[in-house]
Amino acid sequence: MRLLFTDIIASLAAKTVSLATRILPGAIIRASFEVIIRIVLIFQPKHLQVARTNLTIVFPDMSDHEQRKLINRHIQYLANFLYEAFRLPQITEDWVNKNIVFPEGKENFLAEASPNGRLYLTGHLGVFELLAQTMALKGFPFHFVVRKFPGPRLEQWWRSIREKHGNRVIERSGAYRKLLHVLNQGGRAGLLFDQNITLSRAVFPRWFSLPAATTKAVGYSILKANPRVTVLSLVRNTSGQYEFLVSDCQTDAIRDDPSLSREEKILAITQKVTDLFTPMIEEFPEQWFWFHRRWKTRPDGTTYQY
Repeated sequence: MRLLFTDIIASLAAKTVSLATRILPGAIIRASFEVIIRIVLIFQPKHLQVARTNLTIVFPDMSDHEQRKLINRHIQYLANFLYEAFRLPQITEDWVNKNIVFPEGKENFLAEASPNGRLYLTGHLGVFELLAQTMALKGFPFHFVVRKFPGPRLEQWWRSIREKHGNRVIERSGAYRKLLHVLNQGGRAGLLFDQNITLSRAVFPRWFSLPAATTKAVGYSILKANPRVTVLSLVRNTSGQYEFLVSDCQTDAIRDDPSLSREEKILAITQKVTDLFTPMIEEFPEQWFWFHRRWKTRPDGTTYQY
């Protein structure tokens, strides 16, 4: 009963906020989200400590003052992220053409097909919900793996937004087989791969200075299906527009190396895509999710102390 009540309230609140983005100026919505985030952090200061620990891992020479400045910019980014997420139902192809910049020389990273499918790898950098919507609006919808909301009403409403223009959601439970099915059919699939995962499902490439538990699904799916792999993000640049960061990832040399075991290939592939993604974080550090305990799970089964 409690879950049902919470689900009803949460779905009503989300729909109300989404409606407010149609009526109120964006500056007011962003400012309201920023205030809410800062209030949450006052009552949940542990998140700030997580961010400080992560920043020390990634930028060991960053001063305390610089950390505070970056966290402040990160809070502003989160407010903008929420604003853009709740206004997804309003996004049109015309808006995309005016507000999103595609990389020079790589404009066809969506259009180019592959007989073994295309695997798009991204993470919690920039506005990944807008990234998915943009791909669909440009005529190239894809399947992507997401975590379900706990309440069915909120999940159904948000899923309808995600799938409005042709995208299809793959639930995390049993996602690997569904991902392979899409790729084997020559389709497009997407995966966020930058969050901590349990030890039994993890491989440990180095993220900046430390090994970080990363889903094996990246390496498994590339080894099994041999898709074309693209690492990408959609970030907000200094002009206020959104810009695609795109890197093609060649994995044939790893896949075909007879000296490597299957597990070594999975690690090498995951390291390669990680090495393409982390420079994007370094370029736009305020737009990565610093409040997540990225290095929590350690290779020896212990837990990193946040």
